Amino acid sequence: MRKYVLKIDCDVLNEMGLTVNRLLSVATSTEPLPGDNYRFLIGDISHPIIIKIVEVVSILPTSSDEVMEIQCNGEEIDEDDTGIKENFAWHTFSFY
Repeated sequence: MRKYVLKIDCDVLNEMGLTVNRLLSVATSTEPLPGDNYRFLIGDISHPIIIKIVEVVSILPTSSDEVMEIQCNGEEIDEDDTGIKENFAWHTFSFY
């Protein structure tokens, strides 16, 4: 089964209410499409972040035929339980 490493460039609200640019990196088994929503669970001290994929920028091969790196642009949206493609716990993704 093919795996995808998503690199999502997006603006999110930080703990102080300021908009900051972040890069989320996460592995998934489903190919992302524009309009897909992903929920990132930050932990007990913060609300989940829901990112909507706005655009797939590039698809890059890796050293393994089984893994593709997909670079996307995303936007934070208000929490919505409908249409979440996948949930990610805090220890399964990187936040830069």
